[in-house]
Amino acid sequence: MSAPISMTVTSRVESEVARTLYALPHYLPADDERILAWSDELQKAMTAGRARAFAGFAILAHLTGDLEGAERFLARAETSGFSEIEMAGARIPIFMNLGYASRALAECETLVSVERMNIGVGLPMVVGSGGLKFAAHLLARAEAAGIDLSSVRQISQIRQIAGIATRIAVPDSRFSHVLDIAGALLRKQQMFWLEESPRFTYDHEMQCVGIRYRIEVSPDEASRLNGELIDQVIGEGLTDVPLSIRFLGTAVAVETN
Repeated sequence: MSAPISMTVTSRVESEVARTLYALPHYLPADDERILAWSDELQKAMTAGRARAFAGFAILAHLTGDLEGAERFLARAETSGFSEIEMAGARIPIFMNLGYASRALAECETLVSVERMNIGVGLPMVVGSGGLKFAAHLLARAEAAGIDLSSVRQISQIRQIAGIATRIAVPDSRFSHVLDIAGALLRKQQMFWLEESPRFTYDHEMQCVGIRYRIEVSPDEASRLNGELIDQVIGEGLTDVPLSIRFLGTAVAVETN
C-alpha cells in the first residue's frame, strides 16, 4: 500500500471519529464495534504513516476515557517523528474532551499563534480551556495583522469574553482550575459534552464569563451536578474567578404507563 493511500485512510478515520464525537454523550467501551473497525483501519495504515497512525490510536483511546492509553500512543507518535507542534495539536482535543483544561491550555500556548496562521481555529479551544488573557493577546495580534476572524465560531462572544480579561487581575490559570473541576465531574460520569465546543456567554451586568456544557442527562441531574460544581468551586477558594459554568441537561424523561 502506498503512502498517499495509507494517509488517506488515516484522514478518513480521523474525520469519522470527529463526526461521531460531536454527538457522543458517553465514553465508548473498548470493544465497541466502531472502535474495533477504526483500529483495524489504522493498523492497515501503519506501514506508511506510523506517527499519524499512532496519533489516531490515541484519539480512539480517549473515546473510551483512557487518557493513559492515549498518552502511550502519543509517546509512540513522538518517537516515530511527530514534532512538538504536531504533538500539541494531537493533545489539545484529547485534554479538552476529557476535561483537563489546564493541560489543554498549556498546549494551546505552544500551538496557537499568528505565525502559524491558526488563530481562527484555535480561539474557541483557547477560551474553552480557560485562556482568556491569552485569547485577548491573540485577538490583538490578529487585528494588528489584519486577519479576518468573522467566520470563527462564537467570535462575538469570544471578543466580549477576552475584553474582560484585560480589565481583571485573575490569571488564566485560575479560570482553567475552575474548568478542571467541571471536567473532573464529567469524567466521574464518563461523559462528553455535546456539540463541537462548549457554549460561551458573557453577562454584562455581572461582568461574568459563562461556559455552558450541554450533556445528555435530565435537567434534574444537570441541576445536581451544578450544585456539586458550585460546592467544589467554593471549597477550592475560587469564588473570585468571574466564571459561571453550567451543565445543561438535554435528556427528556420518557413517561411510562
